[in-house]
Amino acid sequence: MVRSKLSSVFISLIVLFWALSTGAAAQNSTLKGTVKDITGTPLIGVNVIQKGTTNGTVTDVDGNFSINVPANATIVFTYIGFSAQEVVWEGASAMNVVMHEDAELLDEVVVVGYGTQKKVNLTGAVDNMSESRLASLHVNTMGEALQGQLPGVYVSTADGKPGRFSSFNIRGTTSINGGDPLIVIDGVPQSSNSLNNLSPNDIEDISILKDAASATIYGARASFGVILITTKTGKKGKSKVEYNNYFGFSKATIVPEIYDNPVDYIDINQNEFNKYIEQSYFTDAQVEYPYLYEKDPTLPQAKLEIIGGRSTLLLGGKVYNYYKEWLRKYTPQQNHRISVSGANDSFQYYLAGDYNYEEGNIKFKPEKIKRYTLLSNLRYNLNKNVSLFNNTTMVKRDEEHPNQYLYGFTSNVYRFIENSNAMMPEYVDIDGKMVPTDIGFYRRFLEKQSGIEKDVHDVKTTLGVDISLLNKDLEIRIDGTYQNENTDYLRWWDNVGPYLSNSFNNRNIVLDYYSDAGPAKIYRSNWKSVLTNILSTWQRALQTRGMTTIGIRHAVFFPA
Repeated sequence: MVRSKLSSVFISLIVLFWALSTGAAAQNSTLKGTVKDITGTPLIGVNVIQKGTTNGTVTDVDGNFSINVPANATIVFTYIGFSAQEVVWEGASAMNVVMHEDAELLDEVVVVGYGTQKKVNLTGAVDNMSESRLASLHVNTMGEALQGQLPGVYVSTADGKPGRFSSFNIRGTTSINGGDPLIVIDGVPQSSNSLNNLSPNDIEDISILKDAASATIYGARASFGVILITTKTGKKGKSKVEYNNYFGFSKATIVPEIYDNPVDYIDINQNEFNKYIEQSYFTDAQVEYPYLYEKDPTLPQAKLEIIGGRSTLLLGGKVYNYYKEWLRKYTPQQNHRISVSGANDSFQYYLAGDYNYEEGNIKFKPEKIKRYTLLSNLRYNLNKNVSLFNNTTMVKRDEEHPNQYLYGFTSNVYRFIENSNAMMPEYVDIDGKMVPTDIGFYRRFLEKQSGIEKDVHDVKTTLGVDISLLNKDLEIRIDGTYQNENTDYLRWWDNVGPYLSNSFNNRNIVLDYYSDAGPAKIYRSNWKSVLTNILSTWQRALQTRGMTTIGIRHAVFFPA
């Protein structure tokens, strides 16, 4: 009787499982379809997602897609530059979707050189990044602002040191000699340093001119593309006062791990030398000493002896992780910004001050980067046809760096630690006197016997007049720019020892100075650059049945 009941329950469970699995299979079906634009061209990479879920796919090179969804599901189609569409699938075998270009994006006005155009009228390759998009990133440098944001724009930074400037490239490899894009800020050609010193919070618009069409405006300087920056201006309405701040921390992406077994550390290193270089770096006594120390911990962890007529440094008992001992895990950064803006029929103003601070990760002498930026954009309308404007930017940058370069083979802290014996202490007792080893001298060199200081003062001011005539069919702009950049750079070092030379040669001798660093020196340099220009732009637009035709356009540029 019990067996009969159990059999009935078992059969019922099987039937229930079959019913549920059949029902679940019946709920989802394969939806196939094609996505094209209004000209019938297949669209590649369109996002096809079941609304309210993470179930999705993308179209292939022919615009085709396939996705498993239940009947009456809402399918969302999204694609850059096109309006999003939602379509309810009622169970038909195929779905053909036609996507339309986003009219708002086409009506967007972008900077294209000495003027602006709507995207719908553009024939060249132009990308744009707006103020709202920049604000959503919460970054403090222009390199961070542009990285990965625009197709074909490559941003590279040598390393993660604070204050490190980025380099910019448009559309990849330029030539065998390289090539940088032309950078224009508020109509004035600038260096990449000026762009790196600019606060992203001061930017209203970024336009990237990618193809040869930009050369028709800027000439050969635009052979590798153009980055056009427009800074913020006041907007009509009540005066607006804003204060923003940011506090954050950064950390190294990867910090090397150290093998920390002091017993066989040197033994393993010796075997690697024998295997790959076919030479012995350590002596037999040096390989044996960690094993002796393990048996007798009363032995000194480091001692210098003459063995077989050779000065020999014996090490045991401890592996030093200088990555952890010298470097901080988190480094602080902060940004403070205040701005005042507004406009009426006669006067337009935008004033902003920005302070940015970053620190490096060396515990005993971190990099310290301070950037102060002041921006002023003013415009006064004399009447309906004539207005005066002034754009002024002031940048002050103070930098303090440890002089990490001791000589080429160990050009920074990471490389010096990497090439040092991890069992090497910073100091060794020699005849009752504590003498620094290579790595001990390097720490003292970084902390007390060297340094780098850099101060930058950059002032740029543009004064100009805009004139509109013939119902604004004729527009004339004349402006002049004065720029003064003053950089003071100080690098000094003192190579005086004594120190125990060991890490790169195992010779274990005390030297009076670090000869590889060269004699003690002070480098001081100072340079100034003055840029003046007069720019005149003349343009006439003829309106015919809604079509705008550029009649005459002329620009004259006079560099100092």
